[in-house]
Amino acid sequence: MEIYKTYDELTDPDKESLRRRMEYNFRFSMDGWSDTEQKKEFERIWSEHGDFYKCLNETTQKVIKDIDSFVNSYNYPDCDGMIDYFHVDFYYFGCAQNNGQNIKVVPRDAKVKKEKPEVTGEKKTVPKKRKALSR
Repeated sequence: MEIYKTYDELTDPDKESLRRRMEYNFRFSMDGWSDTEQKKEFERIWSEHGDFYKCLNETTQKVIKDIDSFVNSYNYPDCDGMIDYFHVDFYYFGCAQNNGQNIKVVPRDAKVKKEKPEVTGEKKTVPKKRKALSR
């Protein structure tokens, strides 16, 4: 499953924000262009400079939003270090650092149901409870 949009899936605001990011980092070198020239330029930059200049698709953005809201539900940033317990090893900067370059899609495994043992005609005997010894 791909986590980034292809050029054909990009909306006009997506293209504009990506173009601005590319221009800011001196990657986008065209002054005037048609849509086919812009597509070639985007694909060139994507192949040379990696995923930093790509746009995450909607499904990935929803998953990232769900994860971030779950982690932020613990409300650690709102802790007062003088009053509340604050875990100093907990600093959360979001799960999509560097435009999702470290995101990996893991296929979902099918849940394996445990096989139930066959019931035979024999009854199992349950051990009797022992009485406590009194002194």
